[in-house]
Amino acid sequence: MARRKTEGRADLILDSSLELFAKHGFSKTTIADIAKAAEVASGTIYLYYSSKEEILKACAQRFHTHHKNFVKSLLATDKGTSLKLREYLLNRHAVWEKETIGSTSGSDLASVMISIAPEITKAEQSLWLETLRTLLKEGETKNIYHFSSLTQELKIFLHCLTGFFPLPGIDHPFAPTKRDLVEAIDWFDKKWRVKT
Repeated sequence: MARRKTEGRADLILDSSLELFAKHGFSKTTIADIAKAAEVASGTIYLYYSSKEEILKACAQRFHTHHKNFVKSLLATDKGTSLKLREYLLNRHAVWEKETIGSTSGSDLASVMISIAPEITKAEQSLWLETLRTLLKEGETKNIYHFSSLTQELKIFLHCLTGFFPLPGIDHPFAPTKRDLVEAIDWFDKKWRVKT
């Protein structure tokens, strides 16, 4: 078995694990399967993670950290509010596609993730909500958007967005595409615009 450099080995284990979890499901994937895919000894995995559950939790934490870092960098830019909103949602859609396309066990994996890492799942939901709220509030403060109730508009917007991020393995009646998402973002952007 070929040995890889130590640096980045934890990420390699997580990458290999996620691929196997998505393809075969969490319960059917073994530590031996992960070790083989990562080209490390099974014992090496235990140097980094004590169990499959801990691996999945580390995957969730890494995902959330990447999301937080993206949001921080996006909000710090000088881009206009509507460009930030579009970039944020298209980034989340690209990440969703990467994580779900070809996954036959995604809905099962999501259920396991929620039970193993409920605090990370909740933090991820809060990050979505707060990022969108921040962007809409920024638009309102800069007199780009007008809302009779920002809270109500955000709630409606979030409900509309959920259709663009269905769980894998679940038939979606409209098969949303990236183009559909862009059209939805543009529709809301136009609706919210301050009339001059």
